[in-house]
Amino acid sequence: MVWRVSRIQQRGWKKQGCPSSSYTGTTGVAHINGDVYHMQSEESHIGEALLEAGEMLVNLHFADSNRCALGQGSLDLDTIIRALYVLGYNSEGKYVTFEPLGPGGDPYPATYGKPDPAKLDELVMDSVRYFRDREEAVLAT
Repeated sequence: MVWRVSRIQQRGWKKQGCPSSSYTGTTGVAHINGDVYHMQSEESHIGEALLEAGEMLVNLHFADSNRCALGQGSLDLDTIIRALYVLGYNSEGKYVTFEPLGPGGDPYPATYGKPDPAKLDELVMDSVRYFRDREEAVLAT
């Protein structure tokens, strides 16, 4: 089963008084797929949520706050990069995936419509470049 880090709170585990790290020992939860776009509105601190996910975090899915390429919205990418390095995330079997949908952020036209593949490719490549630039800057400090 794959859970999004941001969805754990919605399942009520924290509301029932369980510690936030309690899901790591839950039977049936083998991996966590973090979705940064949703975490921006559902988590009080994305970096802390990633650290709580720990080793179970396998994939971190990215789109900026406006669902455009990274750097075009208000996402605090530096904090996320720091958390990933604290976790030792730069290792085999751990993934970062980019899926900017473009202005408007409605996923349904991209899923069921006819999105412009060239525009989506451009948004993904812009995201990759921005991520690498910010990673380099974070590691230099």
